[in-house]
Amino acid sequence: MNDLTRLPKWAQTHIANLEHSLASTKRQLVAVETRDTEVFLWAGLTEDHLPLPPRSRIVFKTGPAWDDKFEVAVRDGLLEVYGNHQMKVMPWASNRVTVEQVR
Repeated sequence: MNDLTRLPKWAQTHIANLEHSLASTKRQLVAVETRDTEVFLWAGLTEDHLPLPPRSRIVFKTGPAWDDKFEVAVRDGLLEVYGNHQMKVMPWASNRVTVEQVR
């Protein structure tokens, strides 16, 4: 059945959403396969870093509560850190900082 106009409107909308999602996933896969991304995961198991989809946001859990987490992303060459509470940023060395959420 290629004539989608014969389907109910909700089905047409659902199929359109699925096609959009598939196209987006294919673009992300191509970016990961070609390493055209700014986000990589280093698992420490190999010398090579594993590429993640472009503009990925990584979540780090810091405790058992649902809001004990940081979310980190790279935007326009800057590292953005999101927290659920006020954050305290402390310089550790010239190339390192620590970040703590203050409740």
